[in-house]
Amino acid sequence: MSNALEPGCLALVVKSQEGKSVDSIVQCIGLIQHPKFGAVWRVRSKSLLAVVNDMQVFTAYAPSSWLKKIQPGELDKLNKIEKSELSNV
Repeated sequence: MSNALEPGCLALVVKSQEGKSVDSIVQCIGLIQHPKFGAVWRVRSKSLLAVVNDMQVFTAYAPSSWLKKIQPGELDKLNKIEKSELSNV
């Protein structure tokens, strides 16, 4: 099994700018170039990732080093998240 992120895969956020998104489950959408961080993943989540100017944010950008790929079957091992929450990510 590859640990490399790819479009469509699920990942656990292990680092974020303000720390609020850590432990969130996200789906990787695609790579873009960021002026500060280089190649970053556009990710989305059913869970709130941040609030910016009173707006709820469910889509964000993260360098690969801030994400840990979730392998198939690994969701059963994550006690914090219910599988039903992830089925529509």
